[in-house]
Amino acid sequence: MSDALLRKYANEFVLEFADCDRFLFKFADREAVQTGVTPEILERLDNCHIYILGKRPRLCLLPDSIQANEEFVHFTLEYKIKGALRQIPVEVPRKFLSPNEVSFEASPHPHRNLISRNASKEIVAETVLATYVDFIPDAEHEAKDIKVLYVGKGLRKSAMDRLANHETVQKILSSMNSEDLDSELFVLIYNFKPRKHLLQLLHVPVEITGELAKKHNQKCMDYKPHLDVQVALIEPSIISYFQPERNTHYLDWPRRYHKLVKELNEADFAGMETVLDNSSMGAQRLYSAKVKAKPLHNILVDFRALEGRAPFIPSN
Repeated sequence: MSDALLRKYANEFVLEFADCDRFLFKFADREAVQTGVTPEILERLDNCHIYILGKRPRLCLLPDSIQANEEFVHFTLEYKIKGALRQIPVEVPRKFLSPNEVSFEASPHPHRNLISRNASKEIVAETVLATYVDFIPDAEHEAKDIKVLYVGKGLRKSAMDRLANHETVQKILSSMNSEDLDSELFVLIYNFKPRKHLLQLLHVPVEITGELAKKHNQKCMDYKPHLDVQVALIEPSIISYFQPERNTHYLDWPRRYHKLVKELNEADFAGMETVLDNSSMGAQRLYSAKVKAKPLHNILVDFRALEGRAPFIPSN
């Protein structure tokens, strides 16, 4: 059997980075997100170091469409897809609202939020409609799906800090404000946790056995990447997967010349997997020109295939 077809070890390890916490909000609301939440949420935000910028159609509430009765609040949402105007009726059960929400109106132009007032005409709630579009049954997927434009990282404190004055972010906003007024910019930020998976290959010829194989096992089991290394591996894996139009680096990752995989090469992992799972965010679907829209993305990198060996990770 040729070396190219030989498996390297009987015990192979895959390093996985699975998202363990995630947030989604409009870019325009980023400051309110940091000032209007509990200390516990702020701590969770500070632990998120990967962010994705994406866009989807801008939702507007038609002010004259708002009607309320004892059971429901009715209104109509409007948006555009490829220049075509769409309207969808929405009804919100009153049981989901507070008893002191007695009258309703649209926020000022461009009417993106639903304002609730109490009997004294005081504002008691403001609902960001874009946040709940995934739960509106009549909304098309095109109105819900987010197109990935840019993937970045933040390490000084968190991804939230990095968003403040990032040059690429400002360019995206400028472009959308001049060329894509029908869309809105969203931010998804993630916290990841590393873990290792072991696959034992039984009754398969392998190249390396004995003491060298035992040392390999110990290296992989002992490997604990620092946070900066974790982020430096996760960011390019997501970029190379989605191929976002606003990213210019790591589109060809993980070529072996990239120093980012040096530590993984030394530990000799067979593969790496980054998992983006948005099931807890209304199954928010992400897509790009290269990737179909879906809520779960398993991003696999096969280091054995890059070595010219038989692929360790099966192709779909």
